[in-house]
Amino acid sequence: MIRPLVLKFGGSSLSDSAKFLYIAKKIVSIKNKYSRPVVCVLSAPADLTDNLLNLAKTFSPLPREEDALAQAGEQISASLMAMALNKISAPAVSYNAYQLPIYAQGEYKNAQIKKINIKKINEAFSKGQIPIITGFQGILKNSDIVTLGRGGSDLSAAVLARFLKAEKCFLFSDVKGVYSANPSLVSSAILLKKISYEELIALAQEGCEVRQLKAVEYAQKHSLKLHFASSWQEGEGTLISEDGCEKGISCFNLYREKGHAKISIIGLNLEKNNTLLKKISVLAGKDKKLIKEKNKILLKCDGEEAVNLLRKLHDFFMISGY
Repeated sequence: MIRPLVLKFGGSSLSDSAKFLYIAKKIVSIKNKYSRPVVCVLSAPADLTDNLLNLAKTFSPLPREEDALAQAGEQISASLMAMALNKISAPAVSYNAYQLPIYAQGEYKNAQIKKINIKKINEAFSKGQIPIITGFQGILKNSDIVTLGRGGSDLSAAVLARFLKAEKCFLFSDVKGVYSANPSLVSSAILLKKISYEELIALAQEGCEVRQLKAVEYAQKHSLKLHFASSWQEGEGTLISEDGCEKGISCFNLYREKGHAKISIIGLNLEKNNTLLKKISVLAGKDKKLIKEKNKILLKCDGEEAVNLLRKLHDFFMISGY
């Protein structure tokens, strides 16, 4: 059987009917481009889950009931997307955690997927249908519904990719992928073609928001390749795998708090690369002490000089072709 593609779309891609139709057309376009079956994993429409949980606070929130409530948003997305696809003559069928089923273990609001029964997904493929799966949820042995916590739909997609032995797993969002630095601070920041699991985890440890972190950690454990890509633009985005940047430095991060700042330089085994360490030290200045940690170098500095130093380091290592 041809190995399928797993496509995950977040809530910002599903906030109104026009976006549902746009994403439906994108799904069909990807299916045709790769000539492979596709299965989609969806989050709840933008803000819906937060609104439901805020409503729950009006009463007496109970973890079991909060999970039962919170999973409703993904069901809405899956059903609407199946209808949107059928509207454009692309047969599709939605499945929730009970219908497949998706087995989970652990606590309410932060469970882990144990197993996904893929029989119905393969049956849909054989009928030429596009299966649409609810992310963020699973069922316990006692049949209670549970959710997977922050980043749960991305995790659902990664787990599904493993059980289906998928060719590729795309996690679509509002950004094109992973950049060499924050584009709002560094105008010359470039979209990375690839970054390793370890580098991305190191980046998250330094305060950079990586919403897909659970999926990345799961992918690393099971050697799955992920693509972070844009819902609104073409391209495969950034490949997340075992391989790091060939330059030795993949990206930079700036964390600021109360007048102080920390620049993080991320690279696979960077702390052992003496050639790069010497160049970083010269560029940063004699008064800056390099703090070596696994897959990163940290520089502490005053908040006022941090952005200029960040740009200087970034452009030397990422743009100048040193």
